[in-house]
This record gives sequence, C-alpha cells and structure tokens, in this order.
Amino acid sequence: MGPEHAPEPFAHDADARMYVPRAATEDALEALTGALFGGDPCVTLSGPAGHGKTLLLQLLPKRRGPLWRCGRLVAADVDPASVWEAMATSLGLQVACEGAIQSAAAGAEGRGGGLVLLVDDAQRLAEDLRARIEEVCDRMTGLHVVFAEASPDGRVPPGAVTLLAPMSLDESRMYMRMRLDRASLGE
Repeated sequence: MGPEHAPEPFAHDADARMYVPRAATEDALEALTGALFGGDPCVTLSGPAGHGKTLLLQLLPKRRGPLWRCGRLVAADVDPASVWEAMATSLGLQVACEGAIQSAAAGAEGRGGGLVLLVDDAQRLAEDLRARIEEVCDRMTGLHVVFAEASPDGRVPPGAVTLLAPMSLDESRMYMRMRLDRASLGE
C-alpha cells in the first residue's frame, strides 16, 4: 500500500492494522478467548467507551484461525424482525434463516472450527432480542456470540470479560509512535 492509501493514524474507527499490543488488551483477549472457547457460547466484553472493545472484536477472528468464520453486527443497526438475515449476512452465509446458521455452525464445528458472531454496542440491543440471541446460541452447536458493551456507569455484568485499564503514559507514547510510524509507512 502506497502513501496515498496510508491509514489515517488517528481515525475514529477501529482498524486492526493499527493495533498496538498492551497488557490490558492482551489480557482481555486471552480471557475472552478462554471463556468463549472454553465452554461458554455467549460472552460479554465490557468496558468504557474508547478503551478498544471494537478493536478486540476485530482481532479475535485472526487469533482463532481459518476454521472460524466471524461476522460482526452493530446493535444499533439490528432490526429484530430481520435478525436472522443480519446474522447470516454478516457470517457470509447464502441462506438467511435460523436453520442455515445452525447447519453452518454444526458443519464448522465438525471441521474443528465454528461461527462467531460479534455484536458491537450490545448495550443498545433490546433485552428480548439479546435474550433470543443468547437462547439460540445456547442450543446451537458451533455458534458463539460475543456481546461488546460500554459500561458508562462502571458496573460490569457478572461473568463479563472486562477491558477497564486505560493506557499508561509509557503505553500511550508507544501507541502514538507506532501509529504514526505505521501511517507514514502506508501499512
């Protein structure tokens, strides 16, 4: 990628190419992966706005390997009437229904993988829709869901993986240096 296509170093969107590892995010990724693939098909990732939850959602598929198909939904964009279509589309499935998702999830698990649905801004989901997604996830083999939600009041749901630690001064310096370097190189 040439300089004309260089990423904006401080754009207001999560860009996995600009990820700078730090203790808090690596710990959260490890905890998230352990919970999600250690038997709990639905996991909540909680933390204040701006701490990197969306970025972690983008990194998770890369950490799981090629046998895992990941899709991402932004909760504000999910219409309860078409949740299956939105889920199937985000997962790259051709048929948009619960049965197609179940079949794809079971098939992927049979090959040593699975489907992971990443729901960003999950605090915006209607409670009944979230409960419905959790219920489906609990009964579908091979389907995993991560709900990423901001915790503006500081309360963290029981069992949630948290991303609470802000960057230290040294981490901030390293982050700024790496982002600027990557942008100038056009990575």
